[in-house]
Amino acid sequence: MASGHRQALLLVATILCFQSGSHGSDWPQLLGPTSDAVYAGPALADKWPKEGPRVAWSVEIGEGYSSPVVSDGRLVIAHRRGGELIVDCLDANTGKALWNFPHAMKFQDGAYLDSGPRPTPTIRNGRVFVHNTDGYLVCLDAKTGTKLWSRHAKGEFKSSATWHGCVASPLVTDNAVILPVGATNAGVVAFAVDSGKTLWQVSDDKASGASPFLANIGGRQQLVVVTRSALRSPNLALEPS
Repeated sequence: MASGHRQALLLVATILCFQSGSHGSDWPQLLGPTSDAVYAGPALADKWPKEGPRVAWSVEIGEGYSSPVVSDGRLVIAHRRGGELIVDCLDANTGKALWNFPHAMKFQDGAYLDSGPRPTPTIRNGRVFVHNTDGYLVCLDAKTGTKLWSRHAKGEFKSSATWHGCVASPLVTDNAVILPVGATNAGVVAFAVDSGKTLWQVSDDKASGASPFLANIGGRQQLVVVTRSALRSPNLALEPS
């Protein structure tokens, strides 16, 4: 996807996310705060002007399909420039750069499409969690961009991933970062939020393009993961492996 089109997507997301001026309109993860793509803030407008909504600010970004996320007035976007994964943190109201985190990457899309990041970052409890298409998982301090820990899940668990690399966005709970890694005995893996340590790993399912999510089913909160071969609901309270 060309950077110009990506820039337009970032503009629209920026306007939608900070329109109400309150943290209640935060959009800290894929599909929003409730993981269902429902915006619960005040109405944005009865109709858009013919020329479109007012542009508040714009920034140029590189390759990738990752969506921006917003929390506590900070907007985070992951993209690729040359041979680096770039995580940018911007002031959501002004577009001012707050911090920047680069990391080397060599991923090549199997269908020779855009080779930038596909997973969307997650912001939770003052931390930013980024999963890259090459399997790199990193936890950053949301205020400073300092790396707190990292893992290379694809390499460590010897996952074949997909043609388009590691696509799933990280699901972050109070205790764990959950990803469908797609490897032997590690179809789904939970990493400790504080340290990145492996908490548990289950199944031999290969990875798909789906991201895990939580759902309330029959009055019980369940983890739901669509792998390449099954719809699974691992026990969130699994003991460390």
